[in-house]
Formats: sequence, structure tokens, C-alpha cells
Amino acid sequence: MKIRGLLNQPFIQLDNLRHRYILIVVTVIFSIFFLNVFVPFNINRWRNDSGFEQFLRLSGFGIIGGFVLSVSQLFIRKVSGVDHF
Repeated sequence: MKIRGLLNQPFIQLDNLRHRYILIVVTVIFSIFFLNVFVPFNINRWRNDSGFEQFLRLSGFGIIGGFVLSVSQLFIRKVSGVDHF
């Protein structure tokens, strides 16, 4: 298949509401895991806390990211009238 034909095909993977929910849930779980295990940018030293408080704070960043993703996939998509890409 030519590259032009490949790029002109519709992207239907996120048209189904169930698939968008799966994307949001998997992204939130992965981001919470990633932030708490790998601790990028020494994010654990931004505040002087440890243990469960630090876990909640770092997990909060993942939850905020999931909220932004939820707004973009569920609310903005419906308001703008986008059916598929």
C-alpha cells in the first residue's frame, strides 16, 4: 500500500466510547505507576514529604492528567461535533 493511501485512511480506534474509557483508565494507571516508581525529574524532592503523603501527591499528578484526557476525549469531542478523525 502506498504511504499516501495509508495516511488517508480514517482513524477509527477511538470512535467507540468503550475504547476511549479504556484509554483513559489505562493511561491513569500507567501514569500513577510511572510517577511513583521511576520518579522523573526528582519529583519526590519538590516537597518535604514521604511515605503515603508522597504517594498521594505523585498519584494526584496522574489523576489530573487523566482528568485532562477525559475532558479532551469525552467533553470537547462531543461539544465540537467530531465523530472520527
